[in-house]
Amino acid sequence: MKDLFPEHYFLNEEEFKSLWSEAIFSFDANVLLNLYRFGVSGREQLFNVFDKLKDQIQLTHQAAYEYQKNRIKVIIERDSIIQQLKTEVDILVEKVKNTINPTLSKNELSVLLEKQRNELKGIISGESDQYLNLLYSDEVRTRLDDLTTAKIGKPYTPQELDDKQKVAQKRFSNKIPPGYKDEKNKDNDLNKYGDFILWSQLLDLAKEKKKPIIFVSDEQKEDWILEVKPRKIGSRPELIKEMFEFAGVRFHLYSTQQFLRYAKGYLGVETGDATEQAKNVWRRNEALYAGSSPIIDQPRRVLVTSGSLITTGLRGGGWALSGDNFSLSGGGSYSGTNGPKRAGEVLTFDFNNSGGDLYGGPGNMDGNSYDQIFYEGYLRFRGELVLPNNLVSKYYNPEETNYIFLTAPFQLEGYLSGCPHSTISGCAAGFLFKINLYGQGLATVKLWTRRMEEGDSIYDVSQVDYGFDQNA
Repeated sequence: MKDLFPEHYFLNEEEFKSLWSEAIFSFDANVLLNLYRFGVSGREQLFNVFDKLKDQIQLTHQAAYEYQKNRIKVIIERDSIIQQLKTEVDILVEKVKNTINPTLSKNELSVLLEKQRNELKGIISGESDQYLNLLYSDEVRTRLDDLTTAKIGKPYTPQELDDKQKVAQKRFSNKIPPGYKDEKNKDNDLNKYGDFILWSQLLDLAKEKKKPIIFVSDEQKEDWILEVKPRKIGSRPELIKEMFEFAGVRFHLYSTQQFLRYAKGYLGVETGDATEQAKNVWRRNEALYAGSSPIIDQPRRVLVTSGSLITTGLRGGGWALSGDNFSLSGGGSYSGTNGPKRAGEVLTFDFNNSGGDLYGGPGNMDGNSYDQIFYEGYLRFRGELVLPNNLVSKYYNPEETNYIFLTAPFQLEGYLSGCPHSTISGCAAGFLFKINLYGQGLATVKLWTRRMEEGDSIYDVSQVDYGFDQNA
């Protein structure tokens, strides 16, 4: 059966060793662009692998073109992520300032925090300058130019492109991979047919060189990857079969992290940092394809117009928030009131989560629904209430529980990062969104009351039920 259906069989260890020694290695644009997404150590390790394989590397014209086309965009996006760290530093510093223990020297700690803030933002600005310098003096591209001299295939002629696009359209109608997943998502023919053009050039390369092809790409769409949920298995069998039939050689597809992991064994080079950074990029792409919409790198300031949170005593409960094109729900641990208070005094009810991860829950963002999102961030609900003098019974019965319910305005402030994975720590660069939240509404405050003596009413918070003003 293996002779009849080789595309359905995995290679064994000896076959993989032979494949690595004989194959042509071709890289997708997204792999070349990872050189800008990686840190310095990861970038050097990936270049070291390229150097080891330099006699086996061949790029398709389409991959090289897409690298050049998207290079500036990736540099700017990377710089935007670095710039966002400045905002995160500001948020963290302000959060610490607002929660400084009153027994500590607030002025002294504030001065220290400001010093640390400025130092951190200075380091971040230095990183940003280095990335933006790549726009004009790009040592990464220079090294790629040297590596790929005379190793890039020829482009198709206009007539050949027209013929390929007609073939692609017929294949797309029948869901023949690759490329059909781009049919409705790309804005012009060059983009829509890009994956099929690249595949056609890989077929041509294999036939010309009569050597197997190892293609490294971070594509995750189903028209490249065989997926049996929840696992991604490997190359689509149809691609392996077509390569056999057209060129008589094997086709194998790696993600960047898989390629680097195997390179460590087959080539004897260190790839640990690059593999970890490639994993982060993969998770980011996984979040992207899970929702088929761009991950939000820049946080948006979002008005919360509806939702609820019930806090009982100093313990938290679930929360549900919604607004313009989003709804989120989850849980967390909350604390903070300044009671008990006497009648006539101002009670501040101030519930904020303790920081770190919030519990996960279902949600939607920008029209995409998710069964489970895990959150990192900070939510704070706060308001004030002047305590009345005349709402407690004259005689206090210790055997009875005395409650009254009053309403008071509150404000929400906070920020959330949403991750599709089971732990925020595993999310790294793969957040679904980052948003800053604000809103206002009326809280129903459940007060436990007692009277110690005539005219001396004591109040303490038992529960606060927050509800948002739809017209906020």
